[in-house]
Order: sequence, then C-alpha cells, then structure tokens
Amino acid sequence: MESDYGEYKLVREVKIGVLRQFVSVGGIMLPRFLFSAVLATTMVVTFLLQFPFQPSRFYVSALILGVVPTVALWYETVRIWRDKPG
Repeated sequence: MESDYGEYKLVREVKIGVLRQFVSVGGIMLPRFLFSAVLATTMVVTFLLQFPFQPSRFYVSALILGVVPTVALWYETVRIWRDKPG
C-alpha cells in the first residue's frame, strides 16, 4: 500500500487465503499437497518395482488404488502452485 498524505491506495492485491495452502521450507513456499503427492508417488513406484506386473484382480486393484490418489494429489499441487501470489 502507498500513502498519499494520509490516504491509502491499493498497489497490488495479495490473495492471503491462497497462502494457507503453502508451507515455508527454508524460505521456499511449497504447496502442502506436494508432500502427500511425493509420498503417494513413492509408494506406487515402490509397489511397481517390488511386484512385477501380474494380470490379477489384486494387482490391478492395488495399482488403481495407488494411481488415482497420486494423480489427484499432483493435480491439486499444480493447481495450487499456479495460484501462488507473486
């Protein structure tokens, strides 16, 4: 904000509500969903590396239950990152 003899005018609008979706790590603002997205991605990759593909209901179900939340978490992470002020 700027002051012109006691009157204030808006120079730039900052979305404070968006900042609730971020956490500061070492001075860098990171989306909160990033940590969950990385964890889910790591779990899916570990599953794929430990269990080679087998066309079974168990394998496909486990893969779907891992991939769907991972995609949703990365989508939200990117969406929030784009709304980051500044």
